Amino acid sequence: MGRLVTSRDLPGSGRELMTRLTADPADWLPDPARRRGIDRWTVDLVAGPLTRSVACRVGSVWRAGDAVWRSIVWEPQPERGDAVALDKLLPVFHGRLRLKAIGDHAKLILDGSYAPPASFIGAVADALALHHVAQTTAEHFVTDVVRSLFPVMLNRG
Repeated sequence: MGRLVTSRDLPGSGRELMTRLTADPADWLPDPARRRGIDRWTVDLVAGPLTRSVACRVGSVWRAGDAVWRSIVWEPQPERGDAVALDKLLPVFHGRLRLKAIGDHAKLILDGSYAPPASFIGAVADALALHHVAQTTAEHFVTDVVRSLFPVMLNRG
């Protein structure tokens, strides 16, 4: 089981950002998020030079202290033109997205786990390269959520 944790500090009102994260996921999931049903989406994730569509489930909001949480799961989907069933070789991610108010700023944290392809070869591939790809994907996802939650911050340069 691989573990992923990545975070971004955000200036500005943590309370305002928390309100945005509790809103409809269409308002903060990476563009273009396509609704597939209640709390179900198709989202494009960046993994190094590749972009891959995943089925994404977003859980209900829960609060604990000065933070709001949402569970998030993404699962690779088959794509037209795949020479092999890549969706079967890529991991499913189970995690939590947390936005914590800290004084005059906030912190967005993605924390979760994934299972590399089941086999000795899958474990070796994860140790050699796939974990880095998964971590980079998580970092891109958080950056894209930040852009949606607080676009002014990233446009300042």
